[in-house]
Amino acid sequence: MWNEYGLSASHHRSNALGWTLGNLSFATLFIAACTDLGARTEYLTGPEAFTWESDTRFKVAAEPDMWGQVAIYDNEISLFVKGFPPGTVIRAGAAEATVDDEGDAMVKSPSTGLFGAAPVPQERDGTVSQGGVGFEVQVAGQPAVVVPIPELKVQPTRLLEQVSLGPVVFLGEDSASGAVDNALLLGPVDHVLVGTAAALRDLDAVAVPVRTGDTARTCTGYTADGQAAPDIQLLLKSTDVTLYERRTGKVLASQSFPPNDECPSFVTSRAGEKTVRESVFPEKEIEAWLRTVVPAPAH
Repeated sequence: MWNEYGLSASHHRSNALGWTLGNLSFATLFIAACTDLGARTEYLTGPEAFTWESDTRFKVAAEPDMWGQVAIYDNEISLFVKGFPPGTVIRAGAAEATVDDEGDAMVKSPSTGLFGAAPVPQERDGTVSQGGVGFEVQVAGQPAVVVPIPELKVQPTRLLEQVSLGPVVFLGEDSASGAVDNALLLGPVDHVLVGTAAALRDLDAVAVPVRTGDTARTCTGYTADGQAAPDIQLLLKSTDVTLYERRTGKVLASQSFPPNDECPSFVTSRAGEKTVRESVFPEKEIEAWLRTVVPAPAH
């Protein structure tokens, strides 16, 4: 007997049975795949098991479905893994997380402590690279595998500016006071190092300037191509400098520097750009003051 679609009832029963068996097979395969996550511990043999597809993304060579990413943003390092054996512990910085039943885990930790070997910055917007940083993967009952991360890029100025909020401590250090033999002035463009320090962990103190004031004076008499040029509004900014001990965040000294009201001898600007400038940053005056506060180390 044929139904309205031209197929026999027996064919429908057969097709329905095939559909049911097919779905049972799919469910069996799905359960097996989930169960197999636990067997993936055999692929975590050591750091050589990990290959990097980019500066931030990696995979496990023997099992492409095991992969992850590492990123640093806003002074925080994050580590994400997918397809890893449940119960595996991952660590980045000072934090750790455990892989869930679906094979996923994510951990975030402050990144400041990782960059003690980065060179002391010479300018505010400078970016430096540092190798030797890694994350850990540990299967239950086995030693942790340390996976080196390709060279990480960081802006040291942003790390050091945090000293106004508290200690800036790198791995292997503690928040203990010590001799202050050097200091770094964080200038608006270039930094000034008083004393000697090669790496961030060598820095003893950080001088953080804050510019305040909205009084202005008008500077006149400028010319361009023989024609009179617009006047300049010079914002007179005072500079308040606080010297912090890096490892403790303790305030060592502070000093205020009055604005320099001298008009600039020349100004570069683009057509239509507002002719407003800030008074000169008193870099030499601050450096001279720092040399009276930070004694030269004894030889």
